[in-house]
Amino acid sequence: MKTERIVRRVALVAGGGAVVAMVMLNAGCGTSSKEEPSTTPSSTTSQSTSPAVSPTEKVITPGGDQSFSPTIKPHNPGSSCEKIVGGTCVR
Repeated sequence: MKTERIVRRVALVAGGGAVVAMVMLNAGCGTSSKEEPSTTPSSTTSQSTSPAVSPTEKVITPGGDQSFSPTIKPHNPGSSCEKIVGGTCVR
């Protein structure tokens, strides 16, 4: 019974140490800097024109230059198959 208690205590200490280590790593390696507002005055009388907006996503057309699917070259069924129906060999 004493060995079971010792094993449980060791497991508890190891688990607690792991949790403390994760919290400390997260706190030490994390970035929590806030951006300070700028104190320089901005002019409100200037007029700005927005630049022309270009699309960021390209349309992928089937079989076009941007097709991700490879070309499929099926093998000859050989002498053991009469024909291939639905991707299976019919003998």
